[in-house]
Amino acid sequence: PDQMPIIPIHGDMTPWNIYVDENERLVLSSFERAGWHVPFYDVFHFYLQPQALLGRSSQSVRKLLNDLPWGTFYPWLEQALVLYLIDQLCCDLSDHYDKQYNDPWLLSMIHKKEKWLAEMLA
Repeated sequence: PDQMPIIPIHGDMTPWNIYVDENERLVLSSFERAGWHVPFYDVFHFYLQPQALLGRSSQSVRKLLNDLPWGTFYPWLEQALVLYLIDQLCCDLSDHYDKQYNDPWLLSMIHKKEKWLAEMLA
């Protein structure tokens, strides 16, 4: 805790949970995973969730951080990314086994993401 701060997060910051209302204000939706977590959690999620759901080729954590413009700025950023990835794997596996997904397309997306996360953490 004295090395890495914990901050409030949205928890599911993705392009499909952000929209502009009739007054041209930016609105966030889907707060069921809001809480406290490591900094950059929402940034990681916004950037990585679409890649994971599409099953795009994964890369190592270090390579991913090197590709981000601020990837080496914070000494604890690699640990924050690993904690984010572990959290995502746990949340998705929990959702997968707690909920009955009858949609084959959604189930295939979840399997792609599980595989992607496992490769990232390997």
